Amino acid sequence: MTVIWQWIAHLYAILAVVPFLPFVIIFIVLGVLLPDRKKAFGYAADVTTFLLVGSVSALYDKVVHTSLNGIWLLVLAFVIGAGLLGSLQNRNVGMIDYKKIFRAVWRFGFLFLSFCYLLLSVVSIIQHIAAV
Repeated sequence: MTVIWQWIAHLYAILAVVPFLPFVIIFIVLGVLLPDRKKAFGYAADVTTFLLVGSVSALYDKVVHTSLNGIWLLVLAFVIGAGLLGSLQNRNVGMIDYKKIFRAVWRFGFLFLSFCYLLLSVVSIIQHIAAV
């Protein structure tokens, strides 16, 4: 059983190093299989968000040397975003649709984490060059 978990951890680590490669692969494969390109993009973004969480938290820990781990900062951002959207939805509609809130936060997370990944990658490269 540990071999399976190790295999999954290694596969995640490999895919999280360059998270946009799996995005392109999933988008192309699902673009061929599904008639709706918007759904294919959404599924590819969902998988890539999962990979970006690990990548961005690791890059944050590497670039910003603080006691606060990057993963907890991302969890906090997702929880605050869900709370704000839930409050807004409760005021406007009068009820909360958790599925819509989760999907909105997850998709916004894709955009935010993509930006953070690019920014932190550039900063990490500059820090590495400056250290040499």
